[in-house]
Amino acid sequence: MEIMYGYYNFFNIGATGNTGNSSAVIQNGLAYAAAQGWSSKTASIVDGTRIIAQNYIAREQDTLYYQKFNVVGTNRYNHQYQQNVLAAQNGGSYLLKLYKKMDSSLSGNYTFLIPLYKNMPTNACSRPSTTIQREDNSSIKMGDLNGDGMVNVIDVVAMINYLNGQNNLSGNNLLAAKLTGGANVTVLDVVLLINYLNGTAVLPSSGVQTGTLISSSNLRLSPNGTVFTTLNSGISIKILSLGTQEINGYYWDLIVTSKGLYGYIARTNYK
Repeated sequence: MEIMYGYYNFFNIGATGNTGNSSAVIQNGLAYAAAQGWSSKTASIVDGTRIIAQNYIAREQDTLYYQKFNVVGTNRYNHQYQQNVLAAQNGGSYLLKLYKKMDSSLSGNYTFLIPLYKNMPTNACSRPSTTIQREDNSSIKMGDLNGDGMVNVIDVVAMINYLNGQNNLSGNNLLAAKLTGGANVTVLDVVLLINYLNGTAVLPSSGVQTGTLISSSNLRLSPNGTVFTTLNSGISIKILSLGTQEINGYYWDLIVTSKGLYGYIARTNYK
């Protein structure tokens, strides 16, 4: 257990940095390994095991869960390993595969250390969804703020009055007003709507989800594939297709920007 455990954690030791710059994180991890003289798998296993044993297991953080969520010992809620909230599950799944390679029937005896908290529910809670639950807006006609099935000057007036605080929009009517894909209705939506009525612009299709980048994001040619450009934080995007399979720890969604750039980004990069 300790040998596999040390090798598994070796890849994260010293890998510090901003998660938005994965190359820097990897380089920092490699630099740490080089400084420790880990020039082989054997060296990383032995030394990685020693570090885990001294810094975590000896402090009662002897499970992947306790390393991520330190609720034991005297230094609680501190000295918690890495940022990934799914670290315990991902690491446990990895170790399970290794155990099955050694013993496919898992016939050995295993002890599970499970923390108990006050006021826990009687029944086990279901696992939260790993996909973003989005409301079905396929029936929305973008630009039709009053829901009469038409887009005309009445909708322009309704949008202007909303921005001036003289009219209230909610539900599908509010979503129909967010033509440029922003989190809020702005004068840019008014301009787009007017240009549409003048025949010089096209409104987004109904039902297309929108979002805003919350960090600089790599736009890729395929899910977790080649990066061909980087998008800045704050850019509005349209989500064309939600990824259904986790790849390298992320769900990759197909998006398009206002400039017509198509590609895949990690779902955690937008809201």
